[in-house]
Amino acid sequence: LVLHGYSAGRFESVREGGASLQAASALEASVRYSVSEDRAGWKAQWVIPFEAAGIRYAPGLKLPFNACIRRTESSEWIQWVPSGATWQLDQAGDLALQ
Repeated sequence: LVLHGYSAGRFESVREGGASLQAASALEASVRYSVSEDRAGWKAQWVIPFEAAGIRYAPGLKLPFNACIRRTESSEWIQWVPSGATWQLDQAGDLALQ
């Protein structure tokens, strides 16, 4: 599942990683996204319910994950773990749940 968030406060759930239309739509309906801005830039906060993403919580569960930002002033895409396309999770990092 792939989410895009924007500095204007808009977000979308897209099918880039191969998610079905139903899965992407269900996730988008459940996610909360907020943006704050100050002189240093902008920050985003995501609330993504595990259930909406098809994840069953368990302590120690490792979730393949990546994050990316678009720095427009320098025309850069910056990824947490360089993996080519952000949604190529076999080449990305893991989040370990507590």
